[in-house]
Amino acid sequence: ELGFKILPSWNKTVDFIHEWTPRDLNMYIKWIIPCWIFGLGSLILVRRSIIFSSILLLIFGFLSFQAIRHEPFFVITALFLTSYQISYSEKFKDIFSSMERRIWPCALYLSIIFLIVFCAAHSDKFINSIRLGRDGYGAYEPLAGSYEFLENENIEGNMFNNYEAGSYLLFKGYPNRKVFVDGRNIEYGYSFLKDLFASGSDFNIFRKLEKKYNFTHAVIQFDYYKELENLPYISVFETMPNWDLVYIDDYSAVYSNNTSNNNLFVYKVITPNLVLFPTRILQIPSSLLNQLNKEIDYALGQSPDFSNFRLRLAKASLFFVNGDLKSSESIINNLREKEPNRFEPVNLLAMIRTDQEKYLEAGELFEMAIKLGGGEDFISMDYDFLSSLFDKGGDGGKAMYYQRKAVGQ
Repeated sequence: ELGFKILPSWNKTVDFIHEWTPRDLNMYIKWIIPCWIFGLGSLILVRRSIIFSSILLLIFGFLSFQAIRHEPFFVITALFLTSYQISYSEKFKDIFSSMERRIWPCALYLSIIFLIVFCAAHSDKFINSIRLGRDGYGAYEPLAGSYEFLENENIEGNMFNNYEAGSYLLFKGYPNRKVFVDGRNIEYGYSFLKDLFASGSDFNIFRKLEKKYNFTHAVIQFDYYKELENLPYISVFETMPNWDLVYIDDYSAVYSNNTSNNNLFVYKVITPNLVLFPTRILQIPSSLLNQLNKEIDYALGQSPDFSNFRLRLAKASLFFVNGDLKSSESIINNLREKEPNRFEPVNLLAMIRTDQEKYLEAGELFEMAIKLGGGEDFISMDYDFLSSLFDKGGDGGKAMYYQRKAVGQ
């Protein structure tokens, strides 16, 4: 099945993989279209090896429309062709000679262009990096805690894991720990991957896989699904009585078939949903709060420091629910000092200030949380509530502003 979809349709497994899908059109226009302009513009102006250059540009340009993973090849090709064309042109040689004679103005212009591009790229990446807790420098190992848990507890047998977790687990566990799936979509094949992804939301399909492969434990990287209301795989495991949650941190969870638990500590109240959204603890029945407190403390003791930001925020939320505002605020301040660009602690602090009837400060903190979370496009807010805070705090202008936004919601 070749047709015009040269690469993405050669195997149906590409339908499951994000990097094999086309880029959002707005982002493509913003970042890739300039390379089209450079490539085509230089080709039209100079026309060096026009047939060869045109074919090269069009092939890689076409592929860049088909899949995100092909875009870097097109960028490299377009920039190479631009350099190839202008290096041959006498007109451009004259321009470069003129630039050499005016080195400082040229350096200033180039610096301005670089800053514009850098700031635009930083803006695109910064918001998502902050929201996912991946800002800063260093190694990103969301499954390090889960893997360490498997090793420390000597958990063996057939492991189930989601697609996103496979590559890291394969890297860490080879050759002794076998993964269920990793990033080699072509090798696994369409039928296998179809069942794998469907099992994330279909109880019956997971049971079919469980019966076929006889899983004893499962590792799920759930932070990948933060934008989804029902977490794939997690929602299935929570409905199956023969599977227990035995490890959890900010990024991942380990489930064990309870016929092979080996006396592991089992979490009954805390869930990945509560870890991803700690303020949902406010909805937990009071009869479960003591058990939840015990489980959060146990999870904090199990997880590495770099992967328990949300767990500590859950602890702060629990203190808030229990009326211990001082302890809650102490944790929040510590978290804000460690990661000042995360919106979650600011949001919880705003809730505390609301409870303390410090309405103006609460409103300003909610505004800060919205800004840190990427703005109104990323953070949902009850503008009617926010308007009432500023109204009670004596800021009529902002109260009216958010009331108008509430009417427009």
